[in-house]
Amino acid sequence: MMRTLPLPSLEFLEQAFLTDDTSPSGLRWKKSKSTRIKPGDVAGTKSSRGYWNVYINDRRYKVHRILYYMRTGVDPGQNLIDHAPRDPSDNAVLRIASSSQNGANRQKSLYKQKRTHSQHKGVTWHKQHKKWMAQIIVNAKKSHLGYFQTELEAASAYNAAALKAWGEFAVLNDLDLA
Repeated sequence: MMRTLPLPSLEFLEQAFLTDDTSPSGLRWKKSKSTRIKPGDVAGTKSSRGYWNVYINDRRYKVHRILYYMRTGVDPGQNLIDHAPRDPSDNAVLRIASSSQNGANRQKSLYKQKRTHSQHKGVTWHKQHKKWMAQIIVNAKKSHLGYFQTELEAASAYNAAALKAWGEFAVLNDLDLA
């Protein structure tokens, strides 16, 4: 697991920031040591990957981690913070997640646009068996879910396994696409 920079104290954060749902980052400056930043300004800048970051004493912090701490009073420590809506710039709904849960909360990867790949997550065409194959990766372990006549049957098997493994974190296939 990647080491995360420890957050400043909750008292310090509450003196420096206001949580504000109208702010694009979710935070506004309450006070700042910089003359460029005025009270009420949006706190943070958006990275090329879509995450909001804020600098405190020349150290970069993820805004979603600060927001989680300020909203709940619980320091996330080394835990991951998951964006439930799957948009890294949307800090409205945040939750603590394991690495596996955080990975589960992703849409199907679209970088493999081959004929043998399904439009559904966890489903591929198996050339030798001439059937659709479903599989899932949980805690870095790949599990074979079976071979199926139809793509939808395989997608349904993936959905059942994902719900069992991750519950609310699971991103399920839309079975109405066919």
